[in-house]
Amino acid sequence: ATSTNASATELPTRETRRTLNLLIAAQSLGGASPPIIISLGGIVGLALADDPTLATLPVSVYSLGLALSTIPAALLMRRLGRRAAYLLGAILGVFSGIMAAFGIIHESFAVFCAGTALAGFYAACVQNYRFAASDIAAPSQRARAISQIMVGGLVAAIIGPQVVIWTRDALPAAPFAGSFFGQAALALLALPLLAKLHAPPPKRTV
Repeated sequence: ATSTNASATELPTRETRRTLNLLIAAQSLGGASPPIIISLGGIVGLALADDPTLATLPVSVYSLGLALSTIPAALLMRRLGRRAAYLLGAILGVFSGIMAAFGIIHESFAVFCAGTALAGFYAACVQNYRFAASDIAAPSQRARAISQIMVGGLVAAIIGPQVVIWTRDALPAAPFAGSFFGQAALALLALPLLAKLHAPPPKRTV
């Protein structure tokens, strides 16, 4: 009975492979947001903040947003399913990038910080991709599935800095605003991938 229950949420091999590929691609796109925020948050914060000591606040509120979103994101996944929660996370990722970019364009430190904080929910969802991979894989393949998602994270670590390099001067009057529009574009690209996702809801531990 135990083995039957354990395999009940496992998807057929072909569907498992398809779902893993979608998660890897989504990880490559979603995982690129934190490098953009972390690398530029302090620079932009220094330019926008009235008090130089607040320069790193955008990065701090991003980390705080991530920490505060972890439990709500998990509860949402249990109630609505992973696909719905992941889609919501990516949508908020789009809005967070746009909000941060508009904060730069309009020289509003508060709006910029609100954008980086909102990105925390998307990051919480992205961090959950590896658990989705673990849940869909057969027990003997779980470690491999998680490692494949981590490869997507390595790709993201390359994409994020490259987006900064390619887009930082896209709007000469607002340096780095283009990079946050780029962050929004990456989240937008993840939406059709996540819309095709079929993954079981998180397993209850009690």
